Amino acid sequence: AAIQCYQQTIQINPHFAEAHNNLGTAYNELGQFKTAVHCFENALTIQSNYAEAHSNLGNALQNLGRLAAATISYKNAININPNFAEAHNNLGNVLQERGQLKAALKSYRQALKIKPDFAQAHYNLGNTLKNLCQLDVTITSYEQALKFKPDYTDAHYNLGNTLKEVGRLDAAVDSYTQTLQLNPDYANAHNNLGHVLYKLNQPIPALTSIQQALTIDPENPLFWETFVAILQGIKFTTFNTAIMPFLRQALEQPSVRPSDISAAIMSNLRHHPQLKAAFNTYKKPTLDHTEDLITGQLTTIPLLLQLMTLTPLPDPEVESLLTQIRHSMLDTLLTTNHTHHLSPFYQALAIHCFTNEYVFFESNEETIKINQLENKINLLLQKNKLLPSAWITLLASYRPLNHYVWSEQLLSSHYLDILEKVIVRQLIEVNEEQRLRSKIHKFTPITNKISQSVRDQYEQSPYPRWVNAGLYSTALPIEKALENLDL
Repeated sequence: AAIQCYQQTIQINPHFAEAHNNLGTAYNELGQFKTAVHCFENALTIQSNYAEAHSNLGNALQNLGRLAAATISYKNAININPNFAEAHNNLGNVLQERGQLKAALKSYRQALKIKPDFAQAHYNLGNTLKNLCQLDVTITSYEQALKFKPDYTDAHYNLGNTLKEVGRLDAAVDSYTQTLQLNPDYANAHNNLGHVLYKLNQPIPALTSIQQALTIDPENPLFWETFVAILQGIKFTTFNTAIMPFLRQALEQPSVRPSDISAAIMSNLRHHPQLKAAFNTYKKPTLDHTEDLITGQLTTIPLLLQLMTLTPLPDPEVESLLTQIRHSMLDTLLTTNHTHHLSPFYQALAIHCFTNEYVFFESNEETIKINQLENKINLLLQKNKLLPSAWITLLASYRPLNHYVWSEQLLSSHYLDILEKVIVRQLIEVNEEQRLRSKIHKFTPITNKISQSVRDQYEQSPYPRWVNAGLYSTALPIEKALENLDL
């Protein structure tokens, strides 16, 4: 409506410079910067000493990235009106964007000399001082901005960032809290508040803050980095239901290494009602007739199954439980020809055993029974019969499928439809590893026999397998990346 009014005014009086300027301002606010530039130029054609139009033209040119031209426009405005505080402030902005920080400081200070209560100029001065690492005066500038504009959200936020940087953590908490009172959806403020609370040894409130940030922006890898950092310092004493969706999402992030948060996840899951029930059943004298009950209880914990497919579990008691379930599963299958073990738990167990390179204890009795199972499978294959999926799952819990000459048969749609996750991890991905290995360039040959043996050992059994190595959200120097791996 405003644009239409200005256009009608210009039709009536084409030489009305202020109408052209106001029309340009309206277009600039709509993001139509090229049209805005045209309007401001029309205003200046009519009235060349129109300081506000020069400054507004500078704004539009800056929005278009034409920084040199914007600088000229702001200077033209100042030459016409040396006391134009907004033009001095805008000139400071474009100079800062061009990297001319000391010149920007001069412009902001000139704006404040003219207009001491100019909150935005105080704030911009603070930003430039921070870029120059003058943190004490940066804090003063942000505080001055807030003195004249107490509801200045970005000033509260950046004050918090600077206070955090100089180690004034309690004051930083206050600034972030003020920021969030003004804008509860300020995701970065939630994240930074969580980080500061963690440094203040308040892990649970810190966790609440980062969960708020992730609720607002779940795709931000920096937030997941904060989440992981906080989790690594937490051991849950009660079951935290609210965090469960975040833990599952975290395991899906390319920047999160599952082993970094597995201890925290297990400390929470140990208080899960179904896992506690499974342990109560497990502690009975025998697992006879209770195997299905326990696996049914564990299947109701998707986070546990997800973690099992990604990394070893840092919990000896859970490892013992899984070892015993595997043994019981073997007994049941071979003594009763029971073949319905296709629940998600059994597939997760097969993937888990493969991922941890089959470190679970295996008795002589189990070895004999696995040999029997291998013979049964070979007999079926000789008769061109389909293999029971339960047999494949069980065998994959004890031996890597890719070691068998018949394993390529599992790539048929029949088996993939039923056991896709197991086959992808134990066959398809292994085949891809072999293909890629031959394409990796070597700087120098390895001739030392011991080195060759060590290399072969780790290539055959890379314990533990890195299913998700945890990509960094920002590039790091090689030295820093290796340091973070803690090798």
